Amino acid sequence: MIYTITLLKILILIEKHVPTKTFTIRASDKPYITTSIRRRMSQMKRIYKRAVRCDNPHHWQQFRNICNEIITLVRNAKRDYQIKH
Repeated sequence: MIYTITLLKILILIEKHVPTKTFTIRASDKPYITTSIRRRMSQMKRIYKRAVRCDNPHHWQQFRNICNEIITLVRNAKRDYQIKH
């Protein structure tokens, strides 16, 4: 009895105070988009947000550079995937 009450209180506290991490499982992702490409895309999003917030030409240049890099990575990955399959 005491065990269940204590457990219930702990679970309520966990629900209230411990943050949860949500993540997306994408079934429709292209098979050639690798984890490293996805990480670079996340990095691009962060740089974009910083560029919009600061409106600094240096940040916009960083954003353009990483965009071009991602385009190249995706093209190469797609080409490699088509060759293998």
